[in-house]
Amino acid sequence: PSFLKKKSKDKPRKALGLYEEDKKANAIIPEKNDDWLSTNEEKLSFFINLYNFLILFSLCKGKVYPLPKTQLGWFNHCQSVGLKVGHFEFTAHEIEHSILRASMKRPNIIGVPSDSDAFTKYPISDPRNLLCYKYNEPMLCFLLYLPIKSSPPLQIYEPQSIHQQMKKLVEFYLTKNVVPGRKGKIILPFQFERCPMDFVKKESGVFEFVSENVSLEFKATLRSKKEADQYTHYQYH
Repeated sequence: PSFLKKKSKDKPRKALGLYEEDKKANAIIPEKNDDWLSTNEEKLSFFINLYNFLILFSLCKGKVYPLPKTQLGWFNHCQSVGLKVGHFEFTAHEIEHSILRASMKRPNIIGVPSDSDAFTKYPISDPRNLLCYKYNEPMLCFLLYLPIKSSPPLQIYEPQSIHQQMKKLVEFYLTKNVVPGRKGKIILPFQFERCPMDFVKKESGVFEFVSENVSLEFKATLRSKKEADQYTHYQYH
């Protein structure tokens, strides 16, 4: 891939020390052929890995891409960093919302109006539309890296085992970060507040999702809980 250059200051990439990173990045991009990303598992694992790689790169290059400190700042940051893969260009924002969340509702982001056109999907005529993941996957919000203290752990996802990897990571993360509260309530990680529409397909919504995706030992502590309406807050590094 090639990293998209900022339009405001198009400094020589060699001066910024980015060429070595470009070379290393090529290792995660397969040669495009007729079977490239032909399965949903390949699309899911490839674009999650690509998103996390891009975010880590942008954070490590803080002098090039100033690190955001708010939800709105992070929203803008993800629209300003991207890569060119073959003939296609993707910003971090597009990877999350136009590719991985193509069939899902937009998240709640403080400072971004509900009628913002920043979440527009690719039109059918756009060839990138063929790369979109077309399913609702509520575990997705736990797989993308964020520069916050309570971010889920990183790992490299592989097509042949991605569903098992996802379930294992979500179980580990929820068991560690769901906290029993007072008066029959539980305190939830920020992802449930950011992406509430991801969990509405079931009648009991969030609580049922949590109960199904924590360790057996932890389930016992949830049996007396009936509600889940408190959330931890974003704590940016």
